[in-house]
Amino acid sequence: MEEALDFKPNAVILAGPASLHRAQAIAFAGCVDRMLIEKPLAATSEDSRLIRNALISSRCRAIVGYNLRYWSLLARFREIIQEKSQGRLLRLECHVGQHLSSWRSGTDPSLSVSCQKKLGGGVFRELSHEIDYCHWICGTPIRVSGRSSRHLAYGDVEDCADLWMDFSDGSHAVIHMDMIDHSKRRGLRAICELGTVELDFMAPFLRVAGKELDLHDVPLLTSTYEKELLDLLGNGDGSPAATPDDGVAVLEVIEAAEAFNKQHES
Repeated sequence: MEEALDFKPNAVILAGPASLHRAQAIAFAGCVDRMLIEKPLAATSEDSRLIRNALISSRCRAIVGYNLRYWSLLARFREIIQEKSQGRLLRLECHVGQHLSSWRSGTDPSLSVSCQKKLGGGVFRELSHEIDYCHWICGTPIRVSGRSSRHLAYGDVEDCADLWMDFSDGSHAVIHMDMIDHSKRRGLRAICELGTVELDFMAPFLRVAGKELDLHDVPLLTSTYEKELLDLLGNGDGSPAATPDDGVAVLEVIEAAEAFNKQHES
C-alpha cells in the first residue's frame, strides 16, 4: 500500500479480499481519479457506505466489478423486460452453480478467499453478480428473504443459498446460488404476462417467447473485462457500470437475507 500510494497513480484496481476494501479504498480515494473495486464492494454494508461516502467526497469515479452488465446479451435481456414487449414481468428466476474446486485451476479451494468468512467469502458475496443484475433489471426490492446452508468439508461460510426479492410492482425474483454443483450452470428466465424470456450464459442463447435470437455477432463473456476497463478509463457517458450506490444496495440485500436466515434457523 505504501509503495502504491507513493507511486501516485491516476487509477487503481482493488482486487483483494473484500474485508480489505474499506481501508484500501479510503486510502486511495483522495489521490486517484478513477477506481475499480472488485465485487463485492466490501464485506459489510457498513463498510460499503463508508467507501461510498469517501468516494463522493473525493469526487473519484468508481466502478464496482459487476462485469456482467457489459455483456450485450444481458443488456438485451434487460431491455426486453423494461420495454415490456412481453408484457409486465411477473417472476424472474436466476440460477448460478459451480463447485468451488473447479473455480481456480491449480489452487487448493480450501485456502481460497471464497470459503473464508474473515476475508468476505461465502456464496452470497462471491456470487453476488446475480443480486446485482436483479437490482439492475428490477430496481430496489421492498422485501428480502433468504436461506443458506453449508455442505463442503472445508471453509466456514455458506456454500448454497436461495434468495427471494419482492418488488413494488408485484413482481418478484428468486435466485439460487451455490459452490457445490459439479455441473456448471448459469442462466435466468423472466416469466412475463405474454411470454417467457430465457438467457443461458453457458450455451449461450437468448430465447424470447420460444424463439431463439440470432447470436452470430455476440462477443464472448470474457470480453466484458476489457469493456469494463475501457469504461473505467473513459468519460462514463452511457456507462452500464455498477456504482458504489449499487454496491451498497447489493450488500444490504445480502444482509437482509442473512438476517432472515438467522431468524428462521431451526
